[in-house]
Amino acid sequence: MKAAVVTRYGPPEVLEVRDVPAPEPGDDDVLVRVHASTVCYGDRMIRRGPLLVRLLGGLRRPKASILGADLSGTVVSVGKNVTRFGPGDEVFGSRGEKFGGYAEFACVAQNGFLAKKPATITLEEAAPVFVGGVCGPANVGLVRSLGADTVIDYTKDDFTRDGPIYDVICDVMGKSGFPASLRALKPRGRYLLIGFSGGLLAIAGALLSGAWTHLRGRAAFIAGPARPVQADLEFLKTLIEAGQLLAVIGRTFALDDIVAAHRHADTDHKVGNIVVLVDVSSMTPAAPAG
Repeated sequence: MKAAVVTRYGPPEVLEVRDVPAPEPGDDDVLVRVHASTVCYGDRMIRRGPLLVRLLGGLRRPKASILGADLSGTVVSVGKNVTRFGPGDEVFGSRGEKFGGYAEFACVAQNGFLAKKPATITLEEAAPVFVGGVCGPANVGLVRSLGADTVIDYTKDDFTRDGPIYDVICDVMGKSGFPASLRALKPRGRYLLIGFSGGLLAIAGALLSGAWTHLRGRAAFIAGPARPVQADLEFLKTLIEAGQLLAVIGRTFALDDIVAAHRHADTDHKVGNIVVLVDVSSMTPAAPAG
């Protein structure tokens, strides 16, 4: 099968499209013909290989040679113990830290983070459901159009000083700033730190400060990798089918253009999600130049 493979850490150019053996599903696995994946922050972090990634995921090269955490596609075959899915089912989900979405085929455990695709969206729209971001001045209108009750332009407004007090703060990649954002949290509220974009020392400092905050009873500090829960995925599916959740696709790239896809993500100026279309048979042709 064709897959985008990374054999060393570095810039987008370390990704190469090669022919590799297709995975063999086990008794509890679902074999999916991948239609689409995404370029999420996790894919870029593994590819770049900062110190913490190397300590946990391979000193010289990534343990996960095929990136792509999220995926959507069609079930090809199932193991003998699988009862929730059958050949022909359109599905979406995530392989998480196992990655593997940048390939024509991927195996997912039937009890893993996998569900039948919502009927109201396409396979291309289903792949980036799990990816989000922050809002600068150029995207205020877009975020409002998605149904947000309140939109904060982080370049103008300091929500930790000028806004309401919250029961829960969900800090994706540490962008809201810990511990300063505790000012906007009610006493003994919940502070969820999901990922972190700083270096090793910054991460260690945030975790130590969070632990002290937790022990003092100021807030329930919750951090670390989230455990995929299938019921959560079914809940997201319900929201999508009710029209309450929509993934925004900024640009779509073919698998053969995976280097360009990662290069675009690395600009940190993308709007919406970057989709990698593995099955290019249904890809919309690019508009002619001029």
